[in-house]
Amino acid sequence: MEQWIKKMNEATFHLDEKNPHEKHPYLKEYLSYYMFDMTEFDQYRCGTMMSHNQNIFIQAFLKEKSKGMVLFVHGYLDHSGGLSRTVNELLANGYDVVTLDLPGHGFSQGESGTVATFDKYVDAVEIGYQFICDMFMPTKLFGVGHSTGGAILFHAVSEEKVELKRLVLVAPLYFPFRWNLVKGAIRMVGKVIPKQKRRFKKNSHDQAYQKFIKQDPLQVKWLKTDWLRAMEEWHKHIIYCSTLKTPVYFIQGGKDTTVDYKKNVLFYKQKCHHLQIAFFPAGRHQLLNEHDEIRHLVYERMTSFLDKT
Repeated sequence: MEQWIKKMNEATFHLDEKNPHEKHPYLKEYLSYYMFDMTEFDQYRCGTMMSHNQNIFIQAFLKEKSKGMVLFVHGYLDHSGGLSRTVNELLANGYDVVTLDLPGHGFSQGESGTVATFDKYVDAVEIGYQFICDMFMPTKLFGVGHSTGGAILFHAVSEEKVELKRLVLVAPLYFPFRWNLVKGAIRMVGKVIPKQKRRFKKNSHDQAYQKFIKQDPLQVKWLKTDWLRAMEEWHKHIIYCSTLKTPVYFIQGGKDTTVDYKKNVLFYKQKCHHLQIAFFPAGRHQLLNEHDEIRHLVYERMTSFLDKT
């Protein structure tokens, strides 16, 4: 284990403390390891808030003057550090950014890579939202979520636990790729083999990124059937959620083999009054970490949508 990870896990940070990375070398090492651009923010905060007796790790990247604030949520098996390039891009375009690690991911507590019910993810996002409202009271708050993070943000807004001006969903989860086959496998062998070692599939054309995540010490390393069962239960409830009136921008890649994007697009079309779709035929699941040509176009579309308010 990296020394800075050990120290980060042992440390207690307070979200009302400004720029703790200036006093704690291991926190600065974390920011450097994941290539957060420290020249792009004027103030940094991090700390935890409690949800279901588990600490949820929250970070705030703040500018002296901003266009608004973005609540940014990562996907399954990932963490906030894995999406640092998007944080940097949002900051460079004038937005404050608040991130949180979902339960069982990154520096948030919980069993690694699984959850009893997706409601715990929704509650964690609501905790992050409450922190933003209490601490910053932004006049413009937007949401950006990748994969499971997008689905959870959507769910939280549909239940009116989170209020956003606009929402960007990047390859959001509904059905996973080849879900019927996966369901069958769970029923046949799930109890006998409750987990399996993660195979890092090619989810981006960026070879440097592919190499990095395989070495990333905070990536979840095991896939657990309990998580898939929790997602299957979530399907039974989310189908009845309220339709969103919030403007939604859906960004999707045509080479995605993590989610079943064709079925997912149909679901979100039914559930969003104001939905725009940007389709990238060559893009894989990690659109926010794709090679430069695709990634910069994704960023351009995303920030253009946010800038409309």
